[in-house]
Amino acid sequence: MAFDDSGASSRDDLIRELVDRVKENSRRIRDLEQNTKSFGASLESIEKRIIKLEEEGDENLKNMKEELDDITTDLMKVENTISKIKDRLEDVPSRIELDELKNFIDLISPMQNEFITEDEARSLINKELQKR
Repeated sequence: MAFDDSGASSRDDLIRELVDRVKENSRRIRDLEQNTKSFGASLESIEKRIIKLEEEGDENLKNMKEELDDITTDLMKVENTISKIKDRLEDVPSRIELDELKNFIDLISPMQNEFITEDEARSLINKELQKR
C-alpha cells in the first residue's frame, strides 16, 4: 500500500506542478495582453500625432506658398518701379552736365564777375571827362 501512496503523492505533485505552470502561463498571458494594449495605445497616440503633424505641415506649406506668392508679387512691383525710375533718370542731367552748366552760369553771372551797368559806365566816363 505504500506503493499506492507514493503514486498518489507523485500524482498530486505532478498536478500541483501543472497547476502552477498553468497559473504562471496565465499570468504571463495577462502581462502580454496588458503590454499589447499599452503598445496599441502608444501606437494609436503616435499615429494621431503623425496625422496632426502632417496636417500642420500641410498648413505651414500652404502658408509658406502664399507668403512666397506675396513676395513674388512685391518683387515684381519693385522691379516695375525700378524700371520707371530708370526711365525717368534718362531725362535727368548727369552730374557732369550739371557741373558744366554751373560753370557756364558762373562764367556769365554778373553777380560774381566784375561787370558794371550802363549807367555806371556813363558815370565813370563823365567823371573822367570832368577831371580833364
